Amino acid sequence: MRRFAQASAAVAALLALAACQNPTGVGVGLLDEDAANPALRTVTATTTDTTEATLITAGFASAQSAQPQRRVLTGRVQDARFGDAVATAYIDAVQPSNLPDGFEGATATSVTLELLRDYAYGDTTSVLPIEIRRQLGNWGPEGLPGDTVLATGDLITTVDVDLSAADSLVTITLPADFLAANPTLFTGSDFGTAFEGFALSVADMGNPMPGAVVGFDMFSSRSRLRVATAQDTVTYPLAEVYTLLTQSAPTMPPADIVPYRSGAPTALAIGLDLSSVGTVPLARAVLSLPLDRSVAREGSFVRPIPAAVGVFGVSASGTRTFLSDLSTTVAGDPRTVSSAAITLATQSLLLGQPSFDHLEIVFRPSPLSLDVFPVGRVGTDRAPRLLLTVVTPA
Repeated sequence: MRRFAQASAAVAALLALAACQNPTGVGVGLLDEDAANPALRTVTATTTDTTEATLITAGFASAQSAQPQRRVLTGRVQDARFGDAVATAYIDAVQPSNLPDGFEGATATSVTLELLRDYAYGDTTSVLPIEIRRQLGNWGPEGLPGDTVLATGDLITTVDVDLSAADSLVTITLPADFLAANPTLFTGSDFGTAFEGFALSVADMGNPMPGAVVGFDMFSSRSRLRVATAQDTVTYPLAEVYTLLTQSAPTMPPADIVPYRSGAPTALAIGLDLSSVGTVPLARAVLSLPLDRSVAREGSFVRPIPAAVGVFGVSASGTRTFLSDLSTTVAGDPRTVSSAAITLATQSLLLGQPSFDHLEIVFRPSPLSLDVFPVGRVGTDRAPRLLLTVVTPA
């Protein structure tokens, strides 16, 4: 990875010039573009590579928790351009503290898991045969590695999820034989330790491909576990959630796009060489990331693009510093982001001060997704770039 080039001119001279152009007298900061002679300079990325990053796919089904995770994923998809993916969802619930009289220890007559479908990657005409198994063994989302395979029991039931259906609520009804074998599993006072949740997966059994990966909204009040006895029906909120997500490298990656996709422990590293800019004061630094939206849909096959990503500066030692959010839903293309943090970081580099080795684009950890960020490779007209407004004396 190339490092940002460090300017070699005298820092003191530049600070004096910057102070003259900036009425506040602050040497490293935002200068007024209209106060002198602004000039736009473009610095195109020298490298666009994926690099290792932390990925957390587990969490709690609550926005107020310390580790929220809004979505779980399940399914199988074949995608030669961005890579195949397989997802297994693990969902646990919590028994309410205030139960109706006579409910505790009563025989369950009906148990349904209701999940609000809010996401799809792949063929949106797919019908996914989702298999439901009981989760075995104690587990928790804190510190759970994203490649952890949790133990599960025998197949309980299978439900077909039609991605083209207008109704986005998926209802999974546990069969009578399972309830007969576990009459008080969901009503007993030991529910918290006796039941560890469900695992939802799509088996590799020659299902029609390319297939799809579907997502369920864990924050929605419509996603819940409902337990009924002869007298009452009680709603159990969802609690701990986790997605085991594995991806393979693309076999036919786009020639002019970096195949960067969420759901993997990677970030998009952008290397920039600022040596040609020189030691100059900046009014503004804008990061431009042109996106190729043609990959978002190919017939019925969809690859969602995220609404926003994070922009980080990364030091030579690997320390990441958040600089700005980048919205991908604003009008116009290419996508750009300007912030005081990006401008100050770039100005520091031009001053020759130790700052950032490269920039990184990082997907938000929640809601979990397979979103793609189709930015161009180096040498294409969609390669990332910095647009610098430099200020020269009037």
